[in-house]
Amino acid sequence: MGFPNNILVVKKELFHFILLIVALIAELLFFNTVQSTQVIINILKFELLFLYIYVLKTAKTHLQWTSIYMFFLFFLGVFEFSRVFLDILGLYHFEWANKFKDFYFPKKTQVQILSYLILSLAFIHLGFYFSFFKKRNIRSELKPELKLGKIALILFIISFPGIFVKYLIQFKFILKNGYVAVYNGELNHLTYPIWTYGAGTLMVISFCIFLASKPTKRKFLIVSALFFLLKTADVLKGGRSKLFLPIIFIVWYYFMFYSDKKLKIWKIVVFVILGIAISQFILLSRNSNNVAYGSDILFIKLFFAQQGISLLVLGYMIYYKNSFVHHGLPYILYPLTVWGKLKGQTYEFVQHTLSLGHKLTYFLSPPAYLSGQGIGSSYLGELYDLGIVGFVLGSFIIGYFIIYFESKVRYNRIWLVLSFFIVESIVYMPRASIFPDINNIIVVLMAYFVLKGFSDFKFQNNPQKL
Repeated sequence: MGFPNNILVVKKELFHFILLIVALIAELLFFNTVQSTQVIINILKFELLFLYIYVLKTAKTHLQWTSIYMFFLFFLGVFEFSRVFLDILGLYHFEWANKFKDFYFPKKTQVQILSYLILSLAFIHLGFYFSFFKKRNIRSELKPELKLGKIALILFIISFPGIFVKYLIQFKFILKNGYVAVYNGELNHLTYPIWTYGAGTLMVISFCIFLASKPTKRKFLIVSALFFLLKTADVLKGGRSKLFLPIIFIVWYYFMFYSDKKLKIWKIVVFVILGIAISQFILLSRNSNNVAYGSDILFIKLFFAQQGISLLVLGYMIYYKNSFVHHGLPYILYPLTVWGKLKGQTYEFVQHTLSLGHKLTYFLSPPAYLSGQGIGSSYLGELYDLGIVGFVLGSFIIGYFIIYFESKVRYNRIWLVLSFFIVESIVYMPRASIFPDINNIIVVLMAYFVLKGFSDFKFQNNPQKL
């Protein structure tokens, strides 16, 4: 990731974007105080489209396609904006609330939904500008820690048989009982051979520490291929994110540390088409109740209409703001709690959890929730819960942090050892929580410091500096 040299160009670009935000805020304030009409809704839909194109264009001017910010923008478009863009093309009604309910949001709610989408995208990109144009001291990149990498590699190999067997047992169970068994708690009652216990945790820990050791490109490709094969076995249960998020992370890591080549646009198009095809194949393999769109719907339209369901999280929160009232700790803190993690979708769990996705699903349809279904979460919903000031400030911080993280990960091994969780969390944020699971962070950090201390002690005749 390079940084601009012409400070005058930088200041001019930033100044113009700030003026654009001021104009958008003034317009949105006006549109939300007057009577909501279809004309206003159409204006906001096209403004969101043009703003998204502008953000992509300006971001690509400074970044590579494989930057985590570009990945984030792509998935933001897929999960949150796709239904709006399909609506512009006359292929869908973005205001259709078709998850657990079947009605259309009124015009006032539509205006508010579009306003929040525009505000979030604008302030995320403003945070990107402030972080990207921030002057940073030149530092030496991290050096490889070969001894630490060897220890992590041994642990990774040890975990391989156990996790593979566990995934196969789970896959057979899902084939018999259906995809909802992943979420209704039935999967937690499976029994495994005693020698497989802890294999999944060990695999992820060892993989993260192996990456933090900065292995050679050859070792990285081999170990990442094995890791991906294990995730492929896991995705047989039907969870598409468990396949695509590791792929995205591996691609990001490769271009961050091993390649300066630019990824050609035709390759990106091929990857996207393959991704859509594989995603739909996995979806069709599930034994669950999916929305029926009709046999005449185009394949790609079906994909984006289904993925864009995350928009309903914000939509439902706005529409039901007087009845879906939250009095406890903010939803955004859910991944940072070390208690109350999912052990099945039960009435007891939903009463005590901070998870927005669980709370909202139960509010919309208790029977659907208790049967294992869900609407998912979204960073937009978590920020909306904080009020307008928290929403705007949170969006700015997201954009700022993404670039800050990518500028620091080359020089700080703690960021590097956590990069697997952070990158996946950033990419999946439009469909999930903002923060990664604190339990994963704690476990990996503890394991890293223990193995680092062991490595330094065992090979003290040839110490490696952090």
